[in-house]
Amino acid sequence: MTLTPPGKRILLHCCCAPCSGAVVECLVQNGYRPTLFFSNSNITPKGEYEKRKGELCRYAAALGLEVVDDDYDHDAWLCGIAGMENEPERGRRCEECFGFRLVRAARYAAEHGFDVLTTTLASSRWKDLDQVDRAGQKACAAVQGVCWWGQNWRKGGLQERRAEIIREWNFYEQDWCGCEFSRRKGRHPEIMGILNLTPDSFWEPSRSDAASAPDRIRAMAAAGAGIIDIGAVSTRPGAPDVPEEEEWKRLEPVLKQLEPGLRGLGTSDGVRLSVDTFRSGIVRRVFETVGPFIVNDISSGEDDASMLETVGALGLDYIAMHKRGNPRSMDSLTDYSAFSENGDSGVVGALKQYFKDFGTRASSAGIRRWIADPGFGFAKTAEQNLELIGRLRELKAAVRRPLLVGIADKRFTQGRTEELHRIAISGGADILRVHDVEAAARTRSGCV
Repeated sequence: MTLTPPGKRILLHCCCAPCSGAVVECLVQNGYRPTLFFSNSNITPKGEYEKRKGELCRYAAALGLEVVDDDYDHDAWLCGIAGMENEPERGRRCEECFGFRLVRAARYAAEHGFDVLTTTLASSRWKDLDQVDRAGQKACAAVQGVCWWGQNWRKGGLQERRAEIIREWNFYEQDWCGCEFSRRKGRHPEIMGILNLTPDSFWEPSRSDAASAPDRIRAMAAAGAGIIDIGAVSTRPGAPDVPEEEEWKRLEPVLKQLEPGLRGLGTSDGVRLSVDTFRSGIVRRVFETVGPFIVNDISSGEDDASMLETVGALGLDYIAMHKRGNPRSMDSLTDYSAFSENGDSGVVGALKQYFKDFGTRASSAGIRRWIADPGFGFAKTAEQNLELIGRLRELKAAVRRPLLVGIADKRFTQGRTEELHRIAISGGADILRVHDVEAAARTRSGCV
């Protein structure tokens, strides 16, 4: 395959070694020495990013080529595609993702004297070439002196050579592009299955003890749960306080039984562990026992002054929920008439302001990845809960974070849980926190 790029100094944006191998080889054989630019903030978790970068660096070193590692910023990428999480593969989210990465590549090219920018994204049969080309043209049009080279890297035998190089180099070959939404393959929103280690949770079937918990966890994972949320303190209206030592006494024996597949944030089967607690002391103990997990805090750090600092120091994912008061007082704290955000009064305006303020607190504490939970049923009337569900997409656009919806079998649903789940999914919900995983999975399938 003979190449005639519109310039000598080529910056090659590389998505991974399997996609890059044949492209890089072809350029070298035609007398070019491209600089490889690894800019892929879409990839998560960070360990997956490092693994893919390592394979590219291994290949480049053998050919004597330079690899430039762009700054990894998954949070910025999430903000860039906010509102498009439910888009199908090759939809708007993918084109926005290409643009995010190629804009950064184009800026680097302009700042370092490169003539040409091209990308190995155009070598993957899973990518829409028109989307890649539009994103590249737009990125280069915004800078001076860099030409976009919209080469189709699938032609001229490169697709066949790609497969040969993967075998020859024994490259780590992933089966998804790297982002959490791609990996789900139609399984969005994610389902969070509830495991209550409490004797008084309002939904009796969700209650478990140390003996029955492992079987229930396995059953929820098999039914389609991507997250298992374990809680040892009831937050139902009127629930009494539980001392920290009692909370840990309920949690510890279950955590010590967890199988490796439920340890950590990124696992081979995609199942993650979440622990429902508002105490930083519990967070530290859980981390020491099982390693990284998701902290699900109904108080957003307001009930423990050390919570956000602890989560930030440990580098954990965090769920921030909106509430007012405590389980004994929240039903009397539903007046939001004094709140207004950009002229939007009432409960939606209050939540927009609340999560805006929380974002500042989280950033100061070093929390990079957090999820917003509107707190359905917490200090909200039935009417306010229904208004929130109906305006979920509006709230998400303002918050610019993934949204968790926890409405399963609450008082205001009046037996309409699955109907309201469908509305939440259409409104952009990213996680459904549920007791009945099978029912939620059926609802999700009907909405895909």
